[in-house]
Amino acid sequence: MPFLPFRKTKLYEFSLLLIGVILRVAHYFANRSLWLDEACLALNIMNNSFLGLLHNLYYGQCAPFGFLFTEKFLALHFGGSELTLRFLPFICGIGSIFLFYYLVKKLLPPAGRLLALALFVFSKPLIYYSCEVKQYSVEVFFALALLALGVYIAEKKGNILDFFLFVCTGVLSLFYSYSASIVLFAVFVYMLVSFPCKFRKGLTLICGFCWLMFFLVIYFVFIEKLYRPQILGYWQEGFAPYPLISPVFFNWLGDRFFGMFYNPAGIYAKSLAAFLFILGIANMFKENKKKFLLFILPVFTVFILSLFHKYPFKSRLILFLAPLLIIFVSKGAEGIFNLSGKNIRYIRPVLAFILLIQPISISAYHLFKPIKIEEMRPVVKYLSKNIKEGDKVYVYYSSECAFKYYIKQLNLTGINYAIGISSRKSPAGYIKDLNRFKGTKRLWVIFSHDFNWEGLDEEKFFLGYLKTIGRQVSAFKARGAEIYLFDLTKQNLTPQGK
Repeated sequence: MPFLPFRKTKLYEFSLLLIGVILRVAHYFANRSLWLDEACLALNIMNNSFLGLLHNLYYGQCAPFGFLFTEKFLALHFGGSELTLRFLPFICGIGSIFLFYYLVKKLLPPAGRLLALALFVFSKPLIYYSCEVKQYSVEVFFALALLALGVYIAEKKGNILDFFLFVCTGVLSLFYSYSASIVLFAVFVYMLVSFPCKFRKGLTLICGFCWLMFFLVIYFVFIEKLYRPQILGYWQEGFAPYPLISPVFFNWLGDRFFGMFYNPAGIYAKSLAAFLFILGIANMFKENKKKFLLFILPVFTVFILSLFHKYPFKSRLILFLAPLLIIFVSKGAEGIFNLSGKNIRYIRPVLAFILLIQPISISAYHLFKPIKIEEMRPVVKYLSKNIKEGDKVYVYYSSECAFKYYIKQLNLTGINYAIGISSRKSPAGYIKDLNRFKGTKRLWVIFSHDFNWEGLDEEKFFLGYLKTIGRQVSAFKARGAEIYLFDLTKQNLTPQGK
């Protein structure tokens, strides 16, 4: 593997690039329904003006306003369909493949390059978020673009025009990505130590100053207000627990360290990936300290920010680190590939097999059976075909955004619906909420994103109570979403009470 002929290496690389595009295209056109978070953000995009998108969003949502503005523009001109809203993340997901390929060509020899490209191409999180109405795929794209430009300008000894274009790209990235400032900091340090001459160091300082000024404006005007209790509470597990020197902290540190290889990097062999990551750090530090600094600084910076509860070190919020983690893991594997000895030739394919078997298998499976999370679209279609005049609709509180999105998309008007309350700590509140529908001849009840609270499955609780005050007439179930028709008239109370 380390000594593949040049033509074969190029063929394998081209094949992987093509497979990466095919997987993302297939996922995009599978066109699954919007799930809770997507639908909530979609409603904000469609119901707010451009100016309104600059304020706090509804339903606990947040996203960079460059992303929101682009989504709003697309929705206004091409409609608010799922494919339209997912187009920007999709294009960024495709572009990220080629930007990553550019970087690994600069960093890794053929064997390590092929492994890195395969891990990136088959990474489930990177495939999935390339087709979700959220900003995470866009953040990966801008992180890779900034890293690639930094390497390009440092190696080319860029001129004033190169630096000007880089300043513009950096400023643009700040409008589209919350994590761009972290990557810009790493690129700034890398370029500063890469240029021996004062002229280019001066240009680098000007770049850094411009980025810092724009970041401060964006931070204090837009980002700082995101530190709301609702959002901070949701991402609490991504912040380091206090005190820092305690068993709880070290458990958290271990979970975050090993967990980052599975999510967001998409590597299932977490222990092996962790070992190779450490080996890759050592190898890159030994071979090229400047590039080591460039690629380790974003990871280290996010970790430090998580200690101060400023940026969560968790799952999709660190998706932009996935390419860096993959690079270090591949660098560590390359070190093993290059070892000499008669038994090493057997270790190479085994190592690649362990790292790639699950990502490849899962990607192949979802190519033929696309990912579905909460299929509200068929549920609302079923309702539209079967609802009758005078029917009432009760929408479980977690289903609100997806339901509202799809009745708008399917142009369903005149539906008499009510959004249920959230009473997670007091189930008695649900009983009171449902009791107002006693006597209703036809009550449709819609569920998605069912919540479990301390062992209580809320959907089962709802259905169990409804069956004590009425009769279930019919049901339709899709993946992660269901609709039930109940008759709650008085004549049904006696049989249920026996």
